[in-house]
Amino acid sequence: MTPEEQYAESITALDEEYVAEKTRILHEYARAVCPCKKGDKVHDEIGWIRVDRISITYRKNDLPEIYVSGVMLTRHKEVRVDGKTRAINIENILK
Repeated sequence: MTPEEQYAESITALDEEYVAEKTRILHEYARAVCPCKKGDKVHDEIGWIRVDRISITYRKNDLPEIYVSGVMLTRHKEVRVDGKTRAINIENILK
């Protein structure tokens, strides 16, 4: 193996480790900050949803944003007939 190949392999391994560690830290942050889990019913100023998915969007110079998405519910907290889905930023969840 030439020095150039060894260098390229080392850099690639380091990049992969960096991405894996960054992802682990993002998930750890989301678990610590997110007030709900899959299956919970949450609402904002628009209406209710049943949480089916929790998403993290990474911001380069700021904290990551966390969204919960799922099927929309009626005011009686039942699944809507049309089955529409939407997302809510966790900062907009009403207590």
